[in-house]
Amino acid sequence: MTLATPAAALAKRAALTNAIWGSSARIPLPVTRYSCSEAGGPANLALTTYWAPDADDCGWLVVQSLGVGLTPSAPAKIHSKMLYAQFPGATRLLIVHGGHHQGFTWPNPTDGGYTGGTTPADVHWQPPGMRWLIKRAAVNGCDLLMVPMPLMGENRIFCDRDGENVDLVVAGPQTPDGNPHEFFPIRPDLWPVTGHWLKFFLDPVLSGLDWMLAARAYDRVGITGVSGGGWTSTVAAALDPRIERSYPVSGSVPLAYRREVIRPGYAGREGDAEQYEPALVGTADYDDLYLMGVADAGRRSHLYYSMCDPVCFSGEAVSRFGSALERHAADGGFGDLRIRVLPGDTHDFQIPMVDAILDDFLGA
Repeated sequence: MTLATPAAALAKRAALTNAIWGSSARIPLPVTRYSCSEAGGPANLALTTYWAPDADDCGWLVVQSLGVGLTPSAPAKIHSKMLYAQFPGATRLLIVHGGHHQGFTWPNPTDGGYTGGTTPADVHWQPPGMRWLIKRAAVNGCDLLMVPMPLMGENRIFCDRDGENVDLVVAGPQTPDGNPHEFFPIRPDLWPVTGHWLKFFLDPVLSGLDWMLAARAYDRVGITGVSGGGWTSTVAAALDPRIERSYPVSGSVPLAYRREVIRPGYAGREGDAEQYEPALVGTADYDDLYLMGVADAGRRSHLYYSMCDPVCFSGEAVSRFGSALERHAADGGFGDLRIRVLPGDTHDFQIPMVDAILDDFLGA
């Protein structure tokens, strides 16, 4: 870890902002609101939250980023759809990032990836722990902003749509163990005109947050997600102090503690392309990002892992750095940073994680 003080973390935040957006401040994107029916979604959120809101209380927020494109007159259009729900009397906003667990709204019981199509029926449902977290938050006074990953979940249906100028093989990943967004580093025609393609992962969260805060005042904003959603939770909280509490689950570990480093002979990388992108890790490794998320007064970040996670970032690695990083944060005057490993072998929210996250987010 390289950050000794909160002031150093704030300077690192400025450097990372410049690396991603190409300027000293994030450039907000316009947000377009659609009703559920206009966006091709369900008429209500009962499948997700057990609650059927009025038409004006839920819908989709869409941001559009432009890539260079095959020709100047035909830029690639990288859309991001976000499902939002505003509940009567809610005073807290929880951003839930879907990571690699597909979409939020389609009741397909299979959680094994995409069937190869680009219709809503091919956008799969969330795993059980994620569903439970969403439902509990919805009935306990939280508005929700639910964000899929770029080119995944509900965003997958844009890949082959006429006029989008995004020519991707949506039926399968770019690499045998990769994901569709791994096209970004190897497809210059998809790169943004200014800034870095990492914007495609962060603009939806932060511009969506802009829209939600303009619509309603909250006394607390938090973010959580599993896997790629945990990674996004960490990076977004490191960059934006409006996110007062962050709860990444199985999202990352510092590069020195990845399986390919601590297990001699292990083949492959533990994490997708965005996790290793030099614009990110060349500016701030993950231990720095965790500290950046608690560099401002009053902020908390509680990271959760499963001891025997079958996919990535198991407790074996976390035990090598967690306690030392917590002590460093406390001794350096940072906010509340906690790193917790729970027994279990799931790559999902465990029920005790859901309980701990919501108890903290809804409490004092």
